[in-house]
Amino acid sequence: MLDKIAEKYLKDNTATLEKILKRFKPIFEQVDKLKKATTKLDAANTTAVKDTLTKLTGYYMEIVDILRKIEALKKNKETAYYHTKKVEIENSDTKFVSAPVDKEASLYVADERRVRSILQGKLDACLEGMRTCRTFVHDNKNVNLNPEEN
Repeated sequence: MLDKIAEKYLKDNTATLEKILKRFKPIFEQVDKLKKATTKLDAANTTAVKDTLTKLTGYYMEIVDILRKIEALKKNKETAYYHTKKVEIENSDTKFVSAPVDKEASLYVADERRVRSILQGKLDACLEGMRTCRTFVHDNKNVNLNPEEN
């Protein structure tokens, strides 16, 4: 049973990961544009702020979905690699030492970790932009509710 699971997760996904990055490139470019635009956004222009917030939220939802899948793939491949190596070592009547196999397993999922980091960076940019826009919207509501304080 373990062999079938390990075989499934130990395949090379490099081409698939590159396709994911290629597919998400337009989204990454839009996130980068919005990131730059957010720093110049007029906080009083609620229409522009809400539009930016809506776009960032949409990009966030697309990125977070694939990010969770990449994280699961990474974890599964790393675990399968570790357990497969452990069984191989134990079957060869050699003492199993966890640390070197941990490092091997970590290296084995380097591509998944790289893609995960790229996705996480874009996700973080979306979140910060969303927080900024929400702050602007909140501040504008307070200004509109208390005009005598301005």
